[in-house]
Amino acid sequence: MKKKLGAILLTLALVVGLSIPMAIPVAASPATMTLVSDDVTTETTGWTNSNPSADPLNKDSYGGSWSTATDLTTLPGTWYNEALVAPAEWVSSEEPRAGISGEDQWRLFREEFTIPSGAVNISGSLYMAADNDVIAYLNGTSTVIHEIDDVYGPVPAGGPYYFNSLHGPYSFVPSVGSNTLYFVVRNWQWGGANPTGLLYTADVEYEVPEEKCADLMAGQHINVGTVCVMNDGDSLYVEYQTTGGWEMTETHLHVAETSYVEIEEEWDTSGIPQKKGNPPPGQFDYSDPHGPVTDYTYTIDLGDWEPCTDLVIAAHAVVQKVTVITASPYYASSVVSFNQGLTKGGGAVRWQRSTPEQGLAFETGENEFNFFSLGFGGWIIVEFDCPIRNGEGDDVQIIEDTWGAYPLETADVYASQDGNSWQLLGEADNTTRYLGIHTISQFDLGDLPWAKYIKIVDTADPNDFAGRPDADGFDLNAVVSLQDCIEIEEETAWGYCEPNGGEFPGKNWATYFTYHVQ
Repeated sequence: MKKKLGAILLTLALVVGLSIPMAIPVAASPATMTLVSDDVTTETTGWTNSNPSADPLNKDSYGGSWSTATDLTTLPGTWYNEALVAPAEWVSSEEPRAGISGEDQWRLFREEFTIPSGAVNISGSLYMAADNDVIAYLNGTSTVIHEIDDVYGPVPAGGPYYFNSLHGPYSFVPSVGSNTLYFVVRNWQWGGANPTGLLYTADVEYEVPEEKCADLMAGQHINVGTVCVMNDGDSLYVEYQTTGGWEMTETHLHVAETSYVEIEEEWDTSGIPQKKGNPPPGQFDYSDPHGPVTDYTYTIDLGDWEPCTDLVIAAHAVVQKVTVITASPYYASSVVSFNQGLTKGGGAVRWQRSTPEQGLAFETGENEFNFFSLGFGGWIIVEFDCPIRNGEGDDVQIIEDTWGAYPLETADVYASQDGNSWQLLGEADNTTRYLGIHTISQFDLGDLPWAKYIKIVDTADPNDFAGRPDADGFDLNAVVSLQDCIEIEEETAWGYCEPNGGEFPGKNWATYFTYHVQ
């Protein structure tokens, strides 16, 4: 019934001269990739004098590691003229090119290349020459492109020779994604000088459907990137990309068949989930919460969407832009409160090391005014104007002063978001030296996404300081954030383009765009 109605509408449009828009069709662009033997893209893994036929592509059989091939600079006059296939060059595993007289040798080479997503009509054509023989594989031993002679068999008597002409073309069909051409070159045993080398050139042709791209608009007026769509014969590819420092933390996508409603002068969006004309991204067919990324692609089976089908696409993203306000490391801003303990002898701590603000920012040098002694059992709470962020690796660093050999000093370190509820991060001590006269201890915030307050409580044992009546516990030099102080701007974004797009009818500003299946 839908097909009949569509035919009636199209006939009516032709009779009365109506103009029915179509989603913009997208053409496929032909492309050619040329692969050549050279000292940039060709790699080798050395040579062996043991026949590698059982496992010919195992690099460990030849030398064990891949490195760029060597461009041969002095060539025998009987070899094929490389200038005729420039920029291809005769290459080998080393210079000089000669193998060992009277000994068979096999050398392994490869060139890696990538066919882009969505490519169709892929084909390859290979020409090659070798001294003395070569077999070419594609993506492993299961696909032999061509073997000129018997690379792993008996040495032929008196030739033939495969270095004085270029052999081919030999056809092969790469796949979308990563591919590798492999070459095993055999140098037949021979008396006297015994040169060996490989020369090849290959053209890989394919077609890539051109993308249709919509703007990714955040907060209605901020262009934060693109949403690009293309298809091959099997799949639809929808790629989100952000620019200008914006990143995506969530993406949601819904795709449905559509047609242009002439009377309403807009595209039919009924295939997109909506509530009072507003599309809820949580109900879309495709969604993925992910870490902050700048590129994300959905691959969707075309199914019944045949060529010339018009699609409406609702592409939503949650985006953020991170601005570094203060780069790490940065220090605590102020002292909230403190309670200084006593010395081992029960007296007050020396006045030079009793100013709590001396425990905020790092200062180096043997100077009592550079740190704050907690005293046995004492504590201090410091505040960061820009909270410490829980990031990759450790987040908090405690710097302590210990000059020379000294008994163990320890302190419990806590973190809090409100200054009331505290989470123990661990125990700091004076065992890890820093710049000779300081020590450091580092901690992760654990379950806390951020912390504004750090509390350090002395836990040193006074009994360890016999004969040191002036000992005064943990000497705090600085409390440090190891993560950047950042500001995060977050927005919601939608894909949109003109003229083949529009807004959903609800009160929010959600938008869509269309695509014409090739």
